[in-house]
Amino acid sequence: MKKIISLFASFCVFGFCSVTAQSNYKTAIGLRLGSPFGITAKTFVSKTDAIEGILHAYSNDIGFTGLYERHGKIGNIPEFNVYFGAGAGIAIHNINNNYNNYASIGIDGILGVEYTISSIPINVSIDVKPYINIVPDIEISQRTIDAALSVRYYF
Repeated sequence: MKKIISLFASFCVFGFCSVTAQSNYKTAIGLRLGSPFGITAKTFVSKTDAIEGILHAYSNDIGFTGLYERHGKIGNIPEFNVYFGAGAGIAIHNINNNYNNYASIGIDGILGVEYTISSIPINVSIDVKPYINIVPDIEISQRTIDAALSVRYYF
């Protein structure tokens, strides 16, 4: 999996993916179906760049992640985009245990593919979102890569 992500990122960085995308939508809101589960909202700030916010929950945790993303077309298919980006997140952990609540702050990345259905206002994406918590301690564990399917209504 790490080799696939590295190879895909290398293609994007070295220009094999076009970054002259023009999105088929301006703003989209929907569900992020994965672990963690959440609500996602994305809006484009230029033809190629978008900001995305994810409000998510996992077990006894709740958090928010903000991402800045660069979108590019895949070949000549206008409905497909590839995207990558980075941002930051904050979470509150152990919210059901009143004695050991704590907050964390981290840095996040994202790499994904999305398909915008032109006949109905639905956008579907699949992505991986690695993160590293840096506050209160640097945390790298087995659960530092989230993967999800997102389904959004766009307008």
